[in-house]
Amino acid sequence: MLLAASPQARAESNSLLIHFADGTSASIQLYTRPRVTFEGDRVCVRSSVADFSYPAAEVLRFQYRVNDHTVGADAPEAASETFRQEDGNITFDSSVPAAAIQLFAEDGKQMPVSLATANGRSVLSLSPLPAGVYVLKVNGQTSKIVKR
Repeated sequence: MLLAASPQARAESNSLLIHFADGTSASIQLYTRPRVTFEGDRVCVRSSVADFSYPAAEVLRFQYRVNDHTVGADAPEAASETFRQEDGNITFDSSVPAAAIQLFAEDGKQMPVSLATANGRSVLSLSPLPAGVYVLKVNGQTSKIVKR
């Protein structure tokens, strides 16, 4: 487990939790919310305290915790996360305009995004895509999507 901390980070309980494909996870204590980007085949985490990099194929998801409240890809109450991946689809919050959604293949090629509507929400089906790792950008936030 990785740990980089400052006294302020411990006091505020801010951390980035990274979950890996092999079932392990890392917790990085941070003072400020980090910037997580995808650079080539790496997931890069940068903050004012530390920089980390992991092979993208090994990272399943990441979550940011503030004072024991999880903000992340699998936390529906998170204001900064506006979509959920389930059953081969990505379902977006009704507040997300179609123009704010971009999908990229591992090689950086932008993929076409065709949305359907269900229960007042926009739905992107992953079924037409080949298996692989994709980068989803929604309102400037970047997430890794794995299609098996």
